[in-house]
Amino acid sequence: MPISLVHPPGRVWHMIIRSPFIPWVAVLVTLAASAGRADPALAASAGRADPALPEESTSTATGMSFVLVPAGEFEMGSPPGERGRQPDETPRRITITRPFYLGVHEVTQDEYAEVMERNPSSFAATGEGRERVAGRETGRHPVERISCFDAIEFCNRLGARDGYAPAYRLDDVGRREDGSIERADVVVLGGDGYRLPTEAEWEYACRAGTTTPFHYGDLTGRKDANCQPSMEAGMYGEQKPWQDLARTAAVGSYPANAWGLHDMHGNVAEWCWEWSGERPAAALPGPRGGDHELARGGSWLTNELRCRAASRFFRVPGERSYETGFRVARTPSP
Repeated sequence: MPISLVHPPGRVWHMIIRSPFIPWVAVLVTLAASAGRADPALAASAGRADPALPEESTSTATGMSFVLVPAGEFEMGSPPGERGRQPDETPRRITITRPFYLGVHEVTQDEYAEVMERNPSSFAATGEGRERVAGRETGRHPVERISCFDAIEFCNRLGARDGYAPAYRLDDVGRREDGSIERADVVVLGGDGYRLPTEAEWEYACRAGTTTPFHYGDLTGRKDANCQPSMEAGMYGEQKPWQDLARTAAVGSYPANAWGLHDMHGNVAEWCWEWSGERPAAALPGPRGGDHELARGGSWLTNELRCRAASRFFRVPGERSYETGFRVARTPSP
């Protein structure tokens, strides 16, 4: 059954799911009382990837690198005492039953331009934010100012070039003058091609066996992630504990997590395959209804509390922002 999304008035997006479930990953959900400092079940599952699958994969078309994220379980959300916690972060126990590949980096401007033949980014030589990156080579900066539909189209085009079956089909596409997709009917095909990670997959991969607010611990500093610091009380009133970049940074500028994934906190918020609303209390990932799409990870524009592993962002799927990009996933054929 189609799910109609209306925003703003007169603009309608649809999502059509052809099967009663999305076969990429099964998610089992139970309420959890709290999260500990370490997650024994997640830590025990880490590294249990399918031995028949290579631990790394590379796109033949673009050279994009992917790592295999193992199946396992974890506690999604945040404990009641976590600083910056929001009401929609109720902890739930999640089981990821199949391994999947996830991009080591956010999709870059060069990679996007190679596949889509355009670069819509603000922080580029011809973008609105060009003054902030003057004199810099921005090809390795994450692409931004792309709608969720643009990200889906990229996944399909890249998959076709690499020889994979498409995960989606886009029908009744409405484009802006520059080619960006503002509205579309999205049909889930479930092929082995590239796709957006689900919200559960994204947080599981971000945490990489940890239960702290960030995969590197409880606190963030300027060397950990590209984000804005929260204001702190000082001698002359509130002030920033460090100076933020006020722009995107080249992917890989900050240390990777334990599974080899860079920039899971900050830089650009990342589109996920999930409609916003109350988190599901039953078992299926992917779209559940609602009028917004979800993005995760925070960005250069948000403070570190909004870059926590559990933090969620709501976006209209057709909108574009200079703080939103994406990362690509793929589930290999069994």
